[in-house]
Amino acid sequence: MKNFGESLRRLGSLLCIRLCFWCCGGFTDRGVKILAENLERISSLLRVSLDFGNCGNITDSSLININESLQKLTSLQSVNLDVSLDRNITNDGLKSLGNGLSSLKAIELNFSFCENITNPGLKSLSGNLQKITSLTSITLNFRSCNKITDCGPKYLIDGFQRLESLQHVNLDFYGCNKMTSAVLSSIGEGLKKLRSLQSIELAIYSRNKMTREDLNTLEKNLTKLNNLKNIKIHRF
Repeated sequence: MKNFGESLRRLGSLLCIRLCFWCCGGFTDRGVKILAENLERISSLLRVSLDFGNCGNITDSSLININESLQKLTSLQSVNLDVSLDRNITNDGLKSLGNGLSSLKAIELNFSFCENITNPGLKSLSGNLQKITSLTSITLNFRSCNKITDCGPKYLIDGFQRLESLQHVNLDFYGCNKMTSAVLSSIGEGLKKLRSLQSIELAIYSRNKMTREDLNTLEKNLTKLNNLKNIKIHRF
């Protein structure tokens, strides 16, 4: 990894980078730290995409190191980070993400099947994202994060209301089985307050606590928002 990182550093004028380490069980926090330290030296970067999904040995320390390095990329506009199925990720990792990334226009984070993430983690993440006033697009995947309840999505959308340029929102809470149909009302009410929002994509389903009729009602309510041009509610 050290040699790989040094090779990256030589790409001084690079604008976009996408690295996939999916299912690399030998990849650890130390490797992520080396990678992050070299990425931060490519000051020209506009877009960064990192996939550490199902690596097994990735922890909150990696998220903290990645965010610290991204803070030093002052021209950065887009971040895509995948830590799905990394079950060592907790709320502590979410506390750092997005913090200080003031130039971002788009962020995509995948925490699907990270079973130790709970509502306080979403609240911390929301607090960081709402400070990035340049954001126009947010994609967050918490599929099958089973400890998240109705409060989680509400924390996020309450934070989104501070983002006056936000146009696109994509949220995935499918399989978060502690949620109830009540969360759909809070999501609908919160989205009404996003005046610049143009498109919403939502995947949400809680076994035995949410019906297709509930989702139909949410979609009908959203169609009444004049600013929305695209609405996609996934039904399962």
